[in-house]
Amino acid sequence: MRKILILLLISGLFLACDLDTTPISSISVDSFWKTEDDAIAGMEGMYSRFRAITNSDYYAWGAGRSDEIGYGYEAATGFSFLFENLLSDVNSGPDWRVLYSVVNDANSVISFVPDISFKSDAQKNNTLAQAYAMRAFTYFILARVWGDVPISTEPVDKFSPSSSDSYKIREDVGKVFTLIKEDIDKALELFGDDDTYPAGRAYWSKPAVNALKGDVYLWTGKLMDGGDADIEIALQALQDIQETDVQLLPVYDNVFRQKGNREVLFAINYALNEAGDNFADMMYIRNEDIPLDAETVGKRLVGTGGGHSRWAPSQALRSEFTNDDLRKNITFAELWVTRNGVRQLHTAVALKYKGILYGNQRRFLDDVIIYRYADVLLLIAEAKNALNQNPETEINAVRQRAYGAKYNAYKFTSTTKEENDKQILKERKLELALEGKRWWDLIRFDKVFEMVPSMAGKTKDHFLFPLSTETMTYNSKLEQNKAYKK
Repeated sequence: MRKILILLLISGLFLACDLDTTPISSISVDSFWKTEDDAIAGMEGMYSRFRAITNSDYYAWGAGRSDEIGYGYEAATGFSFLFENLLSDVNSGPDWRVLYSVVNDANSVISFVPDISFKSDAQKNNTLAQAYAMRAFTYFILARVWGDVPISTEPVDKFSPSSSDSYKIREDVGKVFTLIKEDIDKALELFGDDDTYPAGRAYWSKPAVNALKGDVYLWTGKLMDGGDADIEIALQALQDIQETDVQLLPVYDNVFRQKGNREVLFAINYALNEAGDNFADMMYIRNEDIPLDAETVGKRLVGTGGGHSRWAPSQALRSEFTNDDLRKNITFAELWVTRNGVRQLHTAVALKYKGILYGNQRRFLDDVIIYRYADVLLLIAEAKNALNQNPETEINAVRQRAYGAKYNAYKFTSTTKEENDKQILKERKLELALEGKRWWDLIRFDKVFEMVPSMAGKTKDHFLFPLSTETMTYNSKLEQNKAYKK
């Protein structure tokens, strides 16, 4: 643990300077990256840093601007400008500095580990593979959020104070995706034939990297110049996952209650005394805000209160679920009251990541799932449909669990490509609600303007987030995204 703290402190210097940093002391680096234990500690520091991103930023980027989220019971301070799509350089959302600290962690592992002796080459390769995977995923976030971004592939320690690298320009997003794909290929090469899952499924593995590969190549296939060739690569990578130790759990609720279960490909682990509460803390409700006269069903689903109701599942999301959908009461609860003979909604509460009770205190320490098998199945369906193949098998696998005994009434039958896409997008909305996927899905399916009323009057340039004033101040070579220039 001490070594991990040292790595976080070292890398934190990079975070503070946002790509315009002077190097840290070479003594601290040279004294650290010596042994296998140092390498493992460095890798653990990388995951710890990324966990901080999943506390709230990961959801804000991936779904905070979408139609699945809206006002909760308490004031939505710090959140409403996202789902109202009122972004600016002042209200810019989370900036990229923490992401670049993760990049620097990965760069350090990639740079220093090759010179370290390990007990086995397999463990050394596995460590390097995880770093390449994390760097690829982090740049995938950066590219989708801001488009053109600076590229750094060397740890900050190797920068010269006078080097032009100290102030990096934003590179074309196509170049960023080239790096992402190269890192994915390198990670898969280093994992080799090892398609097993690590304990807790809280680390990158070969199947998890294939999920990332499918996600990336679907993006470039549909939104960039990749076309069918990239979508075919995505489909193969996603189908390779089906040969590994993965399954849809029979009970939907267990996906979120059982850490490291067989549906999970990769999740970020949360544990008491190791991490603060994750973003679900801002989607629940305090005990004192639960009305005593609320209807029994809602109160039973919510149980012991906790956290804050800063934002909540939107009506646009809740209305999509039928009462036959077994996912409904796992995803959210509605608290209804009747006042002066009028039944009215008090608020909605997100239940998917509802936390863990320690005595009478609710702590939001559910693992944040990055990829799971239901997501993979629906990505396969999306790729198949884009290639004029039949997506029935994958969609129906997800629906069969969702509707149980009533599945036959909801069985999917392939029709037109356009209608199939509509059904796939809807199924992803229901299956993956509140998991940080919705905004990216809407962009990939080209449905942002149709589904998000607050995007009215805007253009596709607004899909990107603005750079914050603070970020622009750190580096004079940065230019603001087009939609937010003054």
